[in-house]
Amino acid sequence: GLVAPVTEAHAVLVEEGLAHALDPDGDPARFRADLDALAAWLDDARAVLTRAAAVDDRRRLQRVAGRLGWVWLLRGLSAEGLGWLERGLGPLADIDPEDVHPAAALWASGLRLGQAHADGRGWADLAVAVAERPDDRVVARTYAAVHAAHTGDLDGAWRSIREARAEATQ
Repeated sequence: GLVAPVTEAHAVLVEEGLAHALDPDGDPARFRADLDALAAWLDDARAVLTRAAAVDDRRRLQRVAGRLGWVWLLRGLSAEGLGWLERGLGPLADIDPEDVHPAAALWASGLRLGQAHADGRGWADLAVAVAERPDDRVVARTYAAVHAAHTGDLDGAWRSIREARAEATQ
Protein backbone atom coordinates (compact mmCIF):
# COMPACT_ATOMS: atom_id res chain seq x y z
CA GLY A 1 0.00 0.00 0.00
CA LEU A 2 0.62 3.56 0.69
CA VAL A 3 2.49 3.25 3.98
CA ALA A 4 5.98 2.74 2.53
CA PRO A 5 5.84 5.63 0.02
CA VAL A 6 4.29 7.99 2.59
CA THR A 7 6.86 6.97 5.19
CA GLU A 8 9.69 7.59 2.72
CA ALA A 9 8.23 10.94 1.66
CA HIS A 10 8.00 11.97 5.32
CA ALA A 11 11.61 10.95 5.93
CA VAL A 12 12.81 12.93 2.91
CA LEU A 13 10.82 15.98 4.04
CA VAL A 14 12.34 15.78 7.53
CA GLU A 15 15.87 15.39 6.16
CA GLU A 16 15.37 18.42 3.94
CA GLY A 17 14.01 20.38 6.90
CA LEU A 18 17.09 19.47 8.94
CA ALA A 19 19.58 20.21 6.17
CA HIS A 20 19.96 23.87 7.18
CA ALA A 21 23.36 24.25 8.82
CA LEU A 22 23.76 26.26 12.00
CA ASP A 23 26.57 28.78 12.14
CA PRO A 24 27.75 29.13 15.75
CA ASP A 25 30.17 31.87 14.66
CA GLY A 26 27.45 34.03 13.12
CA ASP A 27 24.87 36.31 14.69
CA PRO A 28 23.74 34.87 18.07
CA ALA A 29 20.09 35.82 17.48
CA ARG A 30 20.16 34.06 14.11
CA PHE A 31 21.78 30.99 15.69
CA ARG A 32 19.02 30.80 18.32
CA ALA A 33 16.33 31.19 15.65
CA ASP A 34 17.94 28.48 13.52
CA LEU A 35 18.27 26.22 16.58
CA ASP A 36 14.57 26.72 17.34
CA ALA A 37 13.74 25.90 13.72
CA LEU A 38 15.72 22.64 13.93
CA ALA A 39 14.18 21.77 17.30
CA ALA A 40 10.72 22.19 15.76
CA TRP A 41 11.49 19.12 13.63
CA LEU A 42 12.41 17.00 16.68
CA ASP A 43 9.19 14.98 17.00
CA ASP A 44 9.16 14.24 13.27
CA ALA A 45 12.88 13.43 13.38
CA ARG A 46 12.32 10.98 16.22
CA ALA A 47 9.66 9.23 14.13
CA VAL A 48 12.09 9.01 11.19
CA LEU A 49 14.87 7.76 13.47
CA THR A 50 12.58 5.12 14.96
CA ARG A 51 11.57 3.87 11.51
CA ALA A 52 15.17 3.94 10.27
CA ALA A 53 16.27 1.89 13.28
CA ALA A 54 13.46 -0.61 12.68
CA VAL A 55 14.68 -1.30 9.14
CA ASP A 56 18.40 -0.90 10.01
CA ASP A 57 18.86 2.12 7.73
CA ARG A 58 22.13 3.21 9.31
CA ARG A 59 22.87 5.96 6.81
CA ARG A 60 19.54 7.68 7.48
CA LEU A 61 20.09 7.30 11.24
CA GLN A 62 23.48 8.96 10.85
CA ARG A 63 22.23 11.80 8.65
CA VAL A 64 19.20 12.68 10.78
CA ALA A 65 20.87 12.27 14.18
CA GLY A 66 24.00 14.10 12.97
CA ARG A 67 22.01 17.05 11.68
CA LEU A 68 20.41 17.43 15.10
CA GLY A 69 23.76 17.68 16.90
CA TRP A 70 23.26 21.21 18.20
CA VAL A 71 19.73 20.36 19.32
CA TRP A 72 20.95 17.30 21.23
CA LEU A 73 23.68 19.33 22.89
CA LEU A 74 21.93 22.60 23.67
CA ARG A 75 18.55 21.19 24.63
CA GLY A 76 19.94 18.76 27.21
CA LEU A 77 19.37 15.71 25.01
CA SER A 78 22.96 14.51 24.64
CA ALA A 79 22.23 10.98 25.86
CA GLU A 80 19.35 10.58 23.43
CA GLY A 81 21.36 11.98 20.54
CA LEU A 82 24.33 9.78 21.35
CA GLY A 83 22.03 6.77 21.48
CA TRP A 84 20.69 7.45 17.98
CA LEU A 85 24.19 8.13 16.65
CA GLU A 86 25.50 4.87 18.11
CA ARG A 87 22.63 2.95 16.52
CA GLY A 88 23.50 4.47 13.16
CA LEU A 89 27.25 4.10 13.42
CA GLY A 90 27.57 0.82 15.29
CA PRO A 91 30.57 -0.16 17.41
CA LEU A 92 33.67 1.93 16.79
CA ALA A 93 35.80 -1.14 16.05
CA ASP A 94 33.43 -2.24 13.25
CA ILE A 95 33.11 1.08 11.43
CA ASP A 96 34.21 1.49 7.84
CA PRO A 97 34.97 5.22 7.39
CA GLU A 98 33.50 5.01 3.88
CA ASP A 99 30.10 4.33 5.48
CA VAL A 100 30.16 7.27 7.90
CA HIS A 101 28.28 10.54 7.57
CA PRO A 102 30.74 13.25 8.73
CA ALA A 103 28.25 15.02 11.03
CA ALA A 104 27.43 11.73 12.74
CA ALA A 105 31.08 11.07 13.56
CA LEU A 106 31.67 14.62 14.73
CA TRP A 107 28.67 14.62 17.07
CA ALA A 108 29.35 11.06 18.27
CA SER A 109 32.66 12.42 19.52
CA GLY A 110 31.35 15.79 20.71
CA LEU A 111 28.43 14.43 22.71
CA ARG A 112 30.90 12.21 24.61
CA LEU A 113 32.78 15.24 25.96
CA GLY A 114 32.57 15.53 29.70
CA GLN A 115 31.59 11.89 30.05
CA ALA A 116 35.16 10.52 30.10
CA HIS A 117 34.44 7.72 27.62
CA ALA A 118 37.47 5.49 27.18
CA ASP A 119 36.78 5.36 23.44
CA GLY A 120 36.26 9.12 23.02
CA ARG A 121 39.64 9.60 21.35
CA GLY A 122 38.82 6.91 18.77
CA TRP A 123 35.55 8.65 17.92
CA ALA A 124 37.36 11.97 17.55
CA ASP A 125 39.97 10.37 15.29
CA LEU A 126 37.17 8.94 13.14
CA ALA A 127 35.59 12.41 12.92
CA VAL A 128 38.93 13.86 11.75
CA ALA A 129 39.28 11.11 9.14
CA VAL A 130 35.83 11.59 7.60
CA ALA A 131 35.49 15.38 7.93
CA GLU A 132 34.69 17.09 4.67
CA ARG A 133 35.18 20.67 5.86
CA PRO A 134 38.40 22.05 7.37
CA ASP A 135 36.43 23.65 10.22
CA ASP A 136 35.02 20.26 11.16
CA ARG A 137 38.52 18.76 11.23
CA VAL A 138 39.65 21.53 13.60
CA VAL A 139 36.67 20.85 15.87
CA ALA A 140 37.30 17.09 15.76
CA ARG A 141 40.97 17.58 16.62
CA THR A 142 39.92 19.77 19.54
CA TYR A 143 37.56 17.02 20.70
CA ALA A 144 40.48 14.59 20.42
CA ALA A 145 42.51 16.85 22.71
CA VAL A 146 39.75 16.94 25.32
CA HIS A 147 39.22 13.18 25.15
CA ALA A 148 42.98 12.60 25.50
CA ALA A 149 43.11 14.91 28.52
CA HIS A 150 40.16 13.08 30.12
CA THR A 151 42.12 9.83 29.96
CA GLY A 152 45.32 11.40 31.28
CA ASP A 153 47.12 11.41 27.92
CA LEU A 154 48.52 14.92 28.16
CA ASP A 155 51.02 14.34 25.36
CA GLY A 156 48.17 13.25 23.09
CA ALA A 157 46.10 16.25 24.16
CA TRP A 158 48.96 18.63 23.39
CA ARG A 159 49.60 16.95 20.02
CA SER A 160 45.90 17.28 19.07
CA ILE A 161 45.88 20.95 20.07
CA ARG A 162 48.95 21.61 17.90
CA GLU A 163 47.28 19.78 14.98
CA ALA A 164 44.08 21.79 15.43
CA ARG A 165 46.02 25.07 15.53
CA ALA A 166 48.02 24.14 12.44
CA GLU A 167 44.87 23.20 10.56
CA ALA A 168 43.08 26.37 11.66
CA THR A 169 45.87 28.58 10.29
CA GLN A 170 45.96 26.92 6.85
